[in-house]
Amino acid sequence: MRKVLLFFGIFLSSIMLIACDEKEDPGTGNGDDIDFIPTINLLEEALTEFDGNNYELKIDVNYYNQTKGTLYIKVDGNITHFVINDDNDEYYVREGRNLISYVRDGDKYVVEENRVSQNSELLLFNNLDANWFEVENEKFVVPAENLENIEGLLTLDEDFKVVKATLEISEEGKVTFLEIEFDHLGYVYFYRFYVSNFGEVSIVLPEVNK
Repeated sequence: MRKVLLFFGIFLSSIMLIACDEKEDPGTGNGDDIDFIPTINLLEEALTEFDGNNYELKIDVNYYNQTKGTLYIKVDGNITHFVINDDNDEYYVREGRNLISYVRDGDKYVVEENRVSQNSELLLFNNLDANWFEVENEKFVVPAENLENIEGLLTLDEDFKVVKATLEISEEGKVTFLEIEFDHLGYVYFYRFYVSNFGEVSIVLPEVNK
């Protein structure tokens, strides 16, 4: 049995991933076809959408083609809402260097305030550089010589290596999908990010009983 600790630092609990001896077909992406010609300039424009800090993410953690954990994230300015495996329900509010957390505990929310520096991995998409990618089969792929740039955005155990990163955009010029493939001692894992609802997210913080 092996553990993979999802990267979002203080925001996530660990998800158990069981490495099996029998290897399976990893599958491919989200299956959407892009029927226009993508360019690096289009990707550069698409990545600027994340500067508005208003979007949704669904992140599947996969061992080959088996989903071992799912994280839902909504971002609305300085407020972030996390739901982990449809269970853990957490809100975070960034105020300068202070981070206020609202964590569900039964039928109530516990509020804490801590002085925490910004988590760079939460800004993964904000920190992507279009020039790290090249166009391949109508998708954006990070060539081997640039994979260390992706690793630099993540907190990884030294045994984990990024072996592939693929990104897709829609005809409307929106980032829709990012897949990062990892090798861990010969076992294959994927983070699959599904992006949606740019500019449409509105988060209301939960009421706290005092």
